[in-house]
Amino acid sequence: MVFSCIIFIILSFRFQLEKDRALRHQQKSWEEERNTLHREKRSLQRRLDEAAAKVDRAAKDASEAERERTDRVREEGRQECARAREEAAAQAERMRKDHARAMRELETRLESANSNRFSSMVQMKEEVETEFTERMEALRNMYKAEVEGLTDRLEKEKTR
Repeated sequence: MVFSCIIFIILSFRFQLEKDRALRHQQKSWEEERNTLHREKRSLQRRLDEAAAKVDRAAKDASEAERERTDRVREEGRQECARAREEAAAQAERMRKDHARAMRELETRLESANSNRFSSMVQMKEEVETEFTERMEALRNMYKAEVEGLTDRLEKEKTR
């Protein structure tokens, strides 16, 4: 009985450890993906800043005729930067939504796993209780038979 309880406890802890390990692995994976996205964002921002700085330097060095052309290039650069920012913002929003959806799915899977674990624990508890009841009944019967045997022997000795 004690042995089956110990096995039950060990299995429960093992199951929980496996679930915790899977959750940590998933969290690490999401963390790595988030870091990658941040690096890409910084890279794009740096490129945008470099492009704006390049346009500004070109404008300062150009002559009047060059300035007109540079102004046109600057405006195109700004429009390009604005488009790139909008695209980056849209991509970040899509990724945010995808990550939120994935997190909801993972939370649902985790809740499902926890409920499965709980139901299996309840089932194991019922099995242990049933086995305990059966063993106790067998012990009662054994002691009852022993007491009856001793009583019979005592009565036989009294009659002698």
